[in-house]
Amino acid sequence: MNIPGNRLLLRIALPVLLFGTAISIFLPASLFPRVSAIISFRTDAMLENAIQNAVWICDERFNDLLDLRMESDHEMRQASLNQAIEEIKGLRSGLPDIHMLVIGRSAEVLGSTLAEPLSYPEALLDKTQYGNAIQQVAISGRPYQVVHTYFPFWRIHIYAVITRTAYMAPIILAKRIVYLAAFGVLSTVLLLLVLLFSLRVNRPLKALILATQSVHKERPDKIHIKGKGDEIGSLARAFNTMVDQLVNDRHKIHTIMRELRDSEEQYRILSEYSLTHIAMIQKGRLLFVNNTMAQVAGLEHGNLQDQPFEALINELDRQDAVNRFAALENGSRQSDRFECRLKSAGGVIWLDAVATLALFQEAHAVLFHAVDITARKKLEKKLSQAQKLEAIGTLAGGVAHDLNNILSGLLGYPELLLMDLAPESPLRKPLLQIQRSAQRAAEIVQDLLTMARRGVDVQQVVNLNMVIGEYLMSLEHERIRGAHPEVCFKSELDDNLLNMQGSAIHLTKTVMNLVRNAAESMPQGGEVVIKTRNRYIEGSGSGRGQDDLGEGDYVVLTIQDGGNGISQEDMERIFEPFYTKKVMGHSGTGLGMSVVLGTVQDHHGKVDISSREGLGTRFTLYFPATRESRVAVKEPVSLDAYKGDGQQILVVDDVADQRDLMTEMLSRLGYRVDAVESGEAALAFVKKQPVDLVLLDMVMDPGMDGMETLKSILQIFPRQKSIILSGFSETVKVEKAMQLGAGAYLKKPVIMEALGLAVREQLRLPDGG
Repeated sequence: MNIPGNRLLLRIALPVLLFGTAISIFLPASLFPRVSAIISFRTDAMLENAIQNAVWICDERFNDLLDLRMESDHEMRQASLNQAIEEIKGLRSGLPDIHMLVIGRSAEVLGSTLAEPLSYPEALLDKTQYGNAIQQVAISGRPYQVVHTYFPFWRIHIYAVITRTAYMAPIILAKRIVYLAAFGVLSTVLLLLVLLFSLRVNRPLKALILATQSVHKERPDKIHIKGKGDEIGSLARAFNTMVDQLVNDRHKIHTIMRELRDSEEQYRILSEYSLTHIAMIQKGRLLFVNNTMAQVAGLEHGNLQDQPFEALINELDRQDAVNRFAALENGSRQSDRFECRLKSAGGVIWLDAVATLALFQEAHAVLFHAVDITARKKLEKKLSQAQKLEAIGTLAGGVAHDLNNILSGLLGYPELLLMDLAPESPLRKPLLQIQRSAQRAAEIVQDLLTMARRGVDVQQVVNLNMVIGEYLMSLEHERIRGAHPEVCFKSELDDNLLNMQGSAIHLTKTVMNLVRNAAESMPQGGEVVIKTRNRYIEGSGSGRGQDDLGEGDYVVLTIQDGGNGISQEDMERIFEPFYTKKVMGHSGTGLGMSVVLGTVQDHHGKVDISSREGLGTRFTLYFPATRESRVAVKEPVSLDAYKGDGQQILVVDDVADQRDLMTEMLSRLGYRVDAVESGEAALAFVKKQPVDLVLLDMVMDPGMDGMETLKSILQIFPRQKSIILSGFSETVKVEKAMQLGAGAYLKKPVIMEALGLAVREQLRLPDGG
């Protein structure tokens, strides 16, 4: 047999040479974009870091204003802005070519480190004000890379910019270096490869060919070759041991087969007992499911085999899942991720699924993996509902503010007119009807504020048994009993019930709403049971209700009926404002359950609902208990008890009707009254003529609100007495006003007795009290 010459070397070296040449050309082309991307990313990061540092500077200056409570002071705002701009201009970044630019809301340049002036700032503002990504923009005729951000407090636009030339310079340099390095390295490697191949491969292979020519013999000779420490020497040793190991190969094969079986068993256990839902589907039928999925489906593992997979999917998602699996099996897609609902023995569960095309028995199949996301879906739903309630509550709070201002006149003027009318006057009845209608409207407004969680003032120590007892003897409950004569109302009240901190008015409204709903749910009659009891909650919570309860004593109210019950769909929306199955305006406003939830939450309590359609509903309300004792209720006082002695009072309100009403009421009570329409006018008035008491509306627009007006007056007259009025409970501002020195807070609409008592109480206090 002839031994070939160097043809193997030529056959390998020539392709390697050609391949290396191609690589030396195309490798830099493929490598350079990555290098360019890294350099661009670094430059972009420096631009973004400069913007972040500028925003941090603005935040620091803005926080300084907040700490000093000078955010409303124009001069301080401007001074703080100028300081922030100077600090932004002085920023240092990783590249000296990065410049900072600050543009005001009117497109004026507030600060710049650019060498040339900015010709058309409004054009730059139009192109970038709605985006925060890195953009290429022409500035004064030159291309720049620009990063933009907007700081809303000063309404300024901040830019970090770098010229396109400076931006591309390191990229161009890197390109040259990459090409030179690639050609140099590959040329050196190819040369060394040829030399090493000739010395270490070609020559030993010729010797190995001579040695292997004896393999065809019955007893082949062993190969003797130099260089036993390298790869060819190893090949020679392997060839020599091959014959010796033939007998032992059968034992090794058996060992390998056993290891394969063990490996298969491990994978089977992993699949069967994984917490992930796993299945294999082919032509719409199940080939395999693991234990997790079998248990969820509520069927025996064996019964799921060869069953149609679509039967496990909820009807609402079934067609979509069928279409997705068909697209996978026909090869249109390789994988798919989607969410679907799976029917189970305990109801419906949500799955986050990944379906992948696989080959099983030479045919397409779908491998299905999914995790249970039911808990996440429930949280998302609760979050969505909370956001909806917050939006509606904000709207309701604003509407309630305006309505309270209107209702002040409807309640106040009839009261003034009734004081002047004779007892037998025919006008008394219509005026009293106007008062009652206005009072009813005020109650609806209070429902809006309760729903918005801005109307409950939890200050009194009350006993829930007394609240329930007074309600059961009220005319409102008599109307419910008259409308539902077939319903029996039963109370089981704990004689030793603990007291609680709360608002008796709102608690009465809560009981009334729940009792009315219970009665209306039993058109054929039945029994409504009202129970109270004490309960001590241990550990981290009760495990019931909307959220867990903290450890401690609780007063528990339960109202149970045997009515129609609440469907699952209605249960999910029961606390939404204006959601009702009743005729709107006929038996309610649609706010009843929203008021219940708002009242319970404002009392730091929880609600637990248990209901089954056709079997009735049970509401359980938990309220934190207190060991404090109740304060005796004050008896109504006569008009003479709160008349004035001619003191000077200033009324400050931006609504003319409110000023007229307050002036009339206070004049009737014997005070000298002046009224102004704004905080600025009030400040000017007290500078010229000091007054004994100032009545301030909290919400005034435009100009200073009540709290700002009070603060300004106290700077001039630190011992000035004042009372705050508002139709919209702004808890934070009210608390700040009280801390500043406001003597009392009255909610609109205000009746004469409440106004007179508050004014008389403030005037009796020593100066500054």
